[in-house]
Amino acid sequence: MFAPKYLKNARDVVKNVTRLLHYKRDLLRPEDFVRLTEKNLALADSIRQRDQGTVERLIGELDGELGKVIPTQNFPGIRENCETLLVAIVIALGIRAYFLQPFKIPTGSMQPTVNGVIATPLSSPLPSLPQRFWEVVWNGRSYLEVVAKRDDTVAQLQAVPFLWFSVATQIVTTSGLTYKIKCPPANLMNDLNVGPGTTLRAGQPIVRARVQTGDQLFVDKFTYHFRKPVRGEVFVFTTQEIPGILNDPRSNGLTQFYIKRLAAIPGDQVRIAHPDLFINNEIAAEFGLKRVMSNQNGYRGFANIGPELLQTPLQTFDVPAARYLALGDNSYNSSDSRFWGTVPERSVVGRGFFVYWPFGQNFGIIR
Repeated sequence: MFAPKYLKNARDVVKNVTRLLHYKRDLLRPEDFVRLTEKNLALADSIRQRDQGTVERLIGELDGELGKVIPTQNFPGIRENCETLLVAIVIALGIRAYFLQPFKIPTGSMQPTVNGVIATPLSSPLPSLPQRFWEVVWNGRSYLEVVAKRDDTVAQLQAVPFLWFSVATQIVTTSGLTYKIKCPPANLMNDLNVGPGTTLRAGQPIVRARVQTGDQLFVDKFTYHFRKPVRGEVFVFTTQEIPGILNDPRSNGLTQFYIKRLAAIPGDQVRIAHPDLFINNEIAAEFGLKRVMSNQNGYRGFANIGPELLQTPLQTFDVPAARYLALGDNSYNSSDSRFWGTVPERSVVGRGFFVYWPFGQNFGIIR
C-alpha cells in the first residue's frame, strides 16, 4: 500500500509485459520470446531487491526491446476493442449453435403455455403514453392506431420487414395510398378483419388494436445430445423432412421451425377423446399433457379435428420408429401432427427451455 511510486510502476510493467508475451507468443521468434521473458523476470527480481537504479534501467531496456520486436500499432484501443468484440461474437455464435438458441413464437398454437402474436381490436381510446411504455416493457404489448386519410378500399396487403426481426404490413389501397401497420398480415386479416376489399372511411381508424408480441424464448440444443426427447416436453423441430408441411401452400415450400408439445414417442399407441389424450390405453400422466387436459386456466383439452390422424374418439395411431407425435397446447387452433403427420427424430432441434421476454405471463422455465 505504501510502496514507492517506482515500485508500483515496475509491478505494472511486469504484469503488462507478462500478459503481452502470452498474447503475442505465437507471433514472436523463440529467441525474442526467451530474451524478453528473462528481462521481465530480472525486473521482477529487482523489484524484490528494491534496487531503484536497476529497476529503472530494466524498465528502459524492456521498453526498447519491445519497441523493436513488437512495433507500436496505430489506434491500439480501437484494435483491442475490436478483438474483444470479435471474441464475444464467436462465443455467442458457439453458444447459439450448440447450447442455447433464441426463438420468437409467431403463432398461437401453443397458447397459453407460450404466446404467439395476438391482435385484439379496441373500441376505446388508446391508453396513456406511460401506460403503453410499461405494457411494452413488461408484457410485450403494443398499441396501434392508424387513421384513413380518405374514403378508400384496401386493394392488397404486403408483408414488409420491421426492426430486422419482425414483420409488419403495408396496406395498399385502390387509390394508391399506402399505410404501414406494425402487425403481420395474417393477424391483420384474421384478428382485426382488415383485408382486400375492406372499406375505409376518411378520419376513421383503419385499425385500433392491442398487439401481444410473440414470446421470446431460449431453446436448449444441448440436452438431446445426451438423451432422447421424452413425452410431455415442449420441443422445437425443423419442417424440412415433413412433406405435409412443405406441400402446404401456406408454407411456400420453405423450411421453418415449429414448436409443439411432444405428445407421444416411438412405439406409443395414441387416441384422443376430448379433452383427454390416451397413451397405450391410459390417460397421459405427464405434467404438460395433464395441464392441457385440465380444461382450466386457458387450456381446453385435446380435440379430434385433424384431417389425417386422430379424427374420432375411437381412432388410434401407432407412432412409428424414430418419429414423434407433436400436438399444440391450443388444440382447437393448432396445425400439428393431426394435420401433417409425425416429426422425424433427426429434425428435432431442442427443447423449449426458458421464456426470457416478455416478463409477464409466461416468463421463466417452460413446462
